[in-house]
Amino acid sequence: MNIKNNLFFLLFIITTFETNVSHALISANVIEQAIGERISRVHEFNDIRNKCIEMQVHCYLFGGTAAAYAHYVHRDLEHKLENKEYNPHRFDYDLTSMFNSSQDYDIVMDGTPEQTNALQAYLEKKFPYMQDQHTAWEVRPLRMQNGTKEAILGPNYELNTDFLKQHTDSNSQGIIEITDPSNDSNGSNGSARVHDLKTWNQPSKERMFLNDIANNQIHYLENPEHTKTARYQDPSTGNPQLFSVIRYLIKVLQYGVTIPEEDRLRLSKIIADFDPKSIKEANQYQKNWIEFNGKKLMVNSLDVERSADLLGGKFWGLSEDNSLRNKLSSLGLSEAADGLKWWVNKAPLRSTHPCGSEGGDKAGGKRAKDLGISKINHVVKEMSAFENILRPYDKAVNALISRSNVSNEAASYGDGFYVSTGNKDFYQSGMMIALELDANAVQGVDFEVAHDNPSIVIIKNKDCIHRDFEKEKGISLQDYVMKVLYDNLGDGKGYISRIDRKMESTYLTLSPQERIRLQDYAAQKIPATSRFPHLWFTKKLSSYFPQIVEALLEKGTEDVYIASWVLNQKHWTDHPEWVEALIKKGTVDKSIATSILSQAHWKDHPEWVEALIKKGKADSEIANYVLPQKHWKDHPELVEALIKKGTVDREMALVISRKRWKDHPEWVKALIENGKAD
Repeated sequence: MNIKNNLFFLLFIITTFETNVSHALISANVIEQAIGERISRVHEFNDIRNKCIEMQVHCYLFGGTAAAYAHYVHRDLEHKLENKEYNPHRFDYDLTSMFNSSQDYDIVMDGTPEQTNALQAYLEKKFPYMQDQHTAWEVRPLRMQNGTKEAILGPNYELNTDFLKQHTDSNSQGIIEITDPSNDSNGSNGSARVHDLKTWNQPSKERMFLNDIANNQIHYLENPEHTKTARYQDPSTGNPQLFSVIRYLIKVLQYGVTIPEEDRLRLSKIIADFDPKSIKEANQYQKNWIEFNGKKLMVNSLDVERSADLLGGKFWGLSEDNSLRNKLSSLGLSEAADGLKWWVNKAPLRSTHPCGSEGGDKAGGKRAKDLGISKINHVVKEMSAFENILRPYDKAVNALISRSNVSNEAASYGDGFYVSTGNKDFYQSGMMIALELDANAVQGVDFEVAHDNPSIVIIKNKDCIHRDFEKEKGISLQDYVMKVLYDNLGDGKGYISRIDRKMESTYLTLSPQERIRLQDYAAQKIPATSRFPHLWFTKKLSSYFPQIVEALLEKGTEDVYIASWVLNQKHWTDHPEWVEALIKKGTVDKSIATSILSQAHWKDHPEWVEALIKKGKADSEIANYVLPQKHWKDHPELVEALIKKGTVDREMALVISRKRWKDHPEWVKALIENGKAD
């Protein structure tokens, strides 16, 4: 290698491996100032700030929310002040740019339970973001217990709560004031924006949370009182130390920070001492917890290559048999694809050497530029995989390889990361990620070309591929509405779906007049569509445009689609009048049964099932798709009504075979007497 490549290689080695050198090039004071100044850039945080000021209470970002925001501000400063080559489109201060899609937003209020509940209700109404089936917002009390929500400090700001007695880490104890820091009697240093819970009433002490943000590290914090906490002692849950280790490592990988050497040694011993039998013999809560959270070590990571290293034994000075990967795999909780075992055993595409530095001209290897290969793409099936690949701040690709000797991994041309030189969507998913292959990448070393299909390229060296930031730039709200309304996404479905919540957030920032104009504009476009806008109605943003559904209902020819593609979505539960109108109309009773009443979000309307049973056009659909659902278990009268009718006895035999109906032998007797389902 020449001098240039030698220097490149040295830099490569330095930046690839774990380092514990403190590297706070941007001071903690600068970061704290930026954290305060930029709160107003986050629309939701600024709104919370104003609401809390109106309520005359102090409000804070807490835990994972405080950590994610602080790390994000630090990355922005690195981009601006140190010229780090990060994605410039990422620093728009939208919640979706700062947080993983699975994260809740934790807010802490120093107020009464009534005030805490009021802010919770306010946020759920004004910013109705959802995390699966629950609200994304959680407002917790600082000092006053609020029902089952434990205060994180004592009534007089003392450190005597269970929360502070657990094993934790420096990021989990961070708290950032959203309101204006002042010298009011809040028991803390009035001038500080960023606090540590454990030094709340000791403002002169070093703030580990803020300093760790500046130093790009996280400290693991053990507590000798952990085993005395209520959660640890609760037999229905428990809180083994391994959980705190997994939480810690998730943060380390999610934020791309280092592990202090003293913590590495301690964590190594905890991992070595962990016996998988303790989870196998534990309650179901612990099994579910580790299955759900353990895979975040890969799924939430900024760098799956590093994830694989931390899951292995070498970094910790352990044998592979004693590694976290091996122990998590041995739990036997799930063998399914996308489960814990599947994820921790995935192999990353590794940066093996500086791109183009090995092989090359002297060895006869052709370079990508010689073969005319530049633009490439990778197609995924799921949105979670799409997000994971694009997670790094820089142009790196968070890639996993396919291996020929591993089940469920297609690798027809050998191990590697499979990409295409064309625009073929192999999975018909629309989730195509645009990438670029380094012009100096060497065939046979950095990549291979399939011998019988030159459009298939197998990447061997992560250092040779990078993302196209322009593809991640995003679009305007109006363009988004039109693209989704017309299902005009093509191979850009992944990039569009990735900004779904961002578009909802953007819409919620509009003035009432701007919302009306956009709603009217979209409603006027409906007659021009050549097909029913199925995709549009799956997006939560569509629920802010009821005029579109009303126009389609008035049209009268789309009733079956409205039942099947609109009202089956949970975000349309505010419009029961549309369901009632369709039932009254009577043209799509079967679709109402299969697509609407089969959904749990309509469980509070047994009268609709009764109405359909009386009409008699959808008895089979009710028996097959409605009554088998658990959300109807408290309505035996509906089962009795269909058995009494005698129109679908065979289907009803299957309905009452379920365990929840075991206390009704009279139904079996009735079916036997009817003689149609013997």
